[in-house]
Amino acid sequence: MATKRGRRRPPNNWNLNRRCARVAARRNRVAIEIGGCHLFLSAGYSVEFALKIRIIAQLIKSDSFPDKKLAENFYKHELTLLRKLAGLDDEMDKDAAVSPQWDIVKDWSEQTRYAIGKQEKDAQDLYDAIEKGVLPWIKARW
Repeated sequence: MATKRGRRRPPNNWNLNRRCARVAARRNRVAIEIGGCHLFLSAGYSVEFALKIRIIAQLIKSDSFPDKKLAENFYKHELTLLRKLAGLDDEMDKDAAVSPQWDIVKDWSEQTRYAIGKQEKDAQDLYDAIEKGVLPWIKARW
């Protein structure tokens, strides 16, 4: 669908993914207040959604159809793979401010959300790395 200026308008699921990223970030703030282990249930999803939004944005700008492998990888919950697909590997690695925070966040996986016995400090470190570093950095590159 084109706008008045001829640029393509993002599909409705684009806005849904952006809302999901915001909701996941809010849920992280609530989870940190409840206790450390609850944060690991959802923390990585805010970064996952942000990376997927970046991938969608690149596809819209290129006006191309994704290849099958990209489409298959899009359904995975692997943050390092999604960062690579988003084309942010080199830029993030070179950024001294966000690279150490990425090192904390990258280890999150769909399975770590079920981790039992996570300490509140671990949860706080993950939350801070996401909210004060990785998430705003990715958002700036949508």
